[in-house]
Amino acid sequence: VAGTLTLIPLYLVAERVARAVGLARSAPVGLLACAFLALAPLHVQHGKIASPDVPTTAFLILALYASLRIVEDGRTRWYVLAALATGAAAGTKYPSALAAVTIVVAHVARHWRAGDGPLGIARGIILDYRIYLAGALTAGFFLATSPYVLLDYERFRAALAYESGKAFDRGVNGLIGSAGRAEGALFVPTVLNRGLDTPVALLGLVGLGW
Repeated sequence: VAGTLTLIPLYLVAERVARAVGLARSAPVGLLACAFLALAPLHVQHGKIASPDVPTTAFLILALYASLRIVEDGRTRWYVLAALATGAAAGTKYPSALAAVTIVVAHVARHWRAGDGPLGIARGIILDYRIYLAGALTAGFFLATSPYVLLDYERFRAALAYESGKAFDRGVNGLIGSAGRAEGALFVPTVLNRGLDTPVALLGLVGLGW
């Protein structure tokens, strides 16, 4: 279910990005993005099992859509949606908490686009209550979906340290077959290849470059 529902915010994100870059027809871009995800081997495989990756993807794409809307019109509802989606993603898979940076970037971009001069932009970024509301909602929803972070903090801290230790011992790619000095550079292409298969992964890299 989560895998299928992911297609909705993905279509909205792709369609909006296509319009933002000036493409005359944005709907086909959204449909193509949905087709790529629907046929992605890793997405299909994990959609059939109790894996956190698929719902995490759904929440992150929803947060991305809301962040794009923050840049466009800055309504409070988009801050709230982005925060709740990010909190849910972090509660599903802890590293997703890094997506909170997206909300901050969107907040800064919205005020930058307002063009009120350097002082006005800085004032808007710092004094706009919505960024603080988003931060509180993100943390609050994360704790609501992961209550044992507080109820059993010592075990949470020990488990987090254990998982972090494994990552540092094996490297960022230790579990997917690449290590050594080049592991950081190989991380993205390796994950794209395994998650999307080679042809779509190549298209993804071209899209990132473009």
